[in-house]
Order: sequence, then structure tokens, then C-alpha cells
Amino acid sequence: MKTSLDEIFNSYEHGVCHRGLHDLTRPENSRASFEYAIKLGFPFECDINLTKDRRFVVNHDGDLLRVTGKEGNIKDLTVEEIQRDYKLFDGSPLITLEELIELWNYQVPLVLEIKVQDGQANEIIECVKPFLNELRDKSKIVLISFNSEVLWGLNDIDINVGRLYGRHELFPARVDYRKFDFVDIYVKFAKLPRFKRMRKQGCKVLTWTIIDEDTASIASTLADAMTFELINSSKPLEGQKENEFLVEHIKKHGIR
Repeated sequence: MKTSLDEIFNSYEHGVCHRGLHDLTRPENSRASFEYAIKLGFPFECDINLTKDRRFVVNHDGDLLRVTGKEGNIKDLTVEEIQRDYKLFDGSPLITLEELIELWNYQVPLVLEIKVQDGQANEIIECVKPFLNELRDKSKIVLISFNSEVLWGLNDIDINVGRLYGRHELFPARVDYRKFDFVDIYVKFAKLPRFKRMRKQGCKVLTWTIIDEDTASIASTLADAMTFELINSSKPLEGQKENEFLVEHIKKHGIR
């Protein structure tokens, strides 16, 4: 039986750390960013991509250039090649899904985004399903993806699944949220009538990505929970500063 969404979203009361609790010294989706989130007691979100040898590494993009400075597509590389030849800006390797689960160890809620490159959906379902079935506490994890086929293929594991809707995605005027357990939407979409209606009808709404006080205000009034980050992962690291509002938020709500 799937965990109650009320219980899950109550545990997101103070927000979910987007790509881990990353900042100017801890890279996104790095071991350090996850350790920091766990240390402060915050749920965190992260992304997995399928490798050439049918395993998963934790990274947002399919390509490694943005986070490592070196060209390479995860689907064309083995885990050994990625961990040997590609490093994040702090010098650390990308971690595998197995290493993530060992580090996480059910200590805080986890939002796991499954990335899908062209033609990978069936293979991803085949590879990740046995892994998820073996988790001993499925109440601490939810799955999200932009790919509906993958979510449908994993909908029988007793883990809640949420459909992502992004600012660059073309989606129908009517979103049939009933095919999923919740939706995870670009924060400014929360103002749209269709999502307001869905929430009134009982659909839980998670929002991304909160980067300042203005977007936090939208999330707090029009959604059930927010995914936030101290620095804007959509922009180059150079010249960025940690958002003071969110730094104070972490100081206020960190529980460890």
C-alpha cells in the first residue's frame, strides 16, 4: 500500500532541497550536497541517469559537460568510466544509485527524479524496478519524471509517483492528474487556473524551483510544498551568491 500523500507532504513542510543542499562549495547532486541535507534534516531531490552498463548515476543532465567541464553522454559510458574520468567541481566523482541509497539510508524523505533519454523508457523500467522493489522503507521515497511511460511502468511498486511539468514543456490544456499520485510543477505554473482547479479537487502539488522570496511566496500560497535551492542551478556558478532569504530559511528550519 502506498504511503498517504498527506503524510508525505507534511514531511515536506519546510521544503525539499533541489539536487541536494548544494551551494558555492558543494556541487549539485554531489555526495557533499546530500550529506549536508541529511545533516540538517531536510528532504532532498536528486536525479538519476541510465549508463551504458545498465546502472544509474546521479546527475541532472544526460551530458556531463556542464557539471564536469568534459564532454560525455552518460548513456554511452560505463559507471567505471564516469567515476574514473569525470569529476565535479569539488574533485569528487559522480555517485551511483547504489551509493546514494547507502548514503541516504532512509534518514530523510527522498524525491528521486528519473531522467529518460530517447528510447530508454522500457530499459529504465526494467533496470530500476527490481532495485526499487528491494527498498525496505518505501514510505520515505517518491518518484518523479517528465516521462509518463516510466511513471506508469513503476506505478505498481507501492511508491507514490509524480508527473513533472516544466516551463519549456508543451502540455495539454487538460492535465489528467488522476493518472499520477501528485504533480510537480514549475512554480509559476501554480498561478494557472488548471493547477488551481486540480488542487481544489484534491491533487497534491509540489513546486520547483524556489530561488528567492518571491517564488517562495507563490509556493506557500498556491502549492502544498516547494523544492528550493540556495544558488540557481540553471545559471553558471561564477558570480553567484547564496540567496539570503533561503539561507535564513535553512537556519530557521534545520532540525539537526
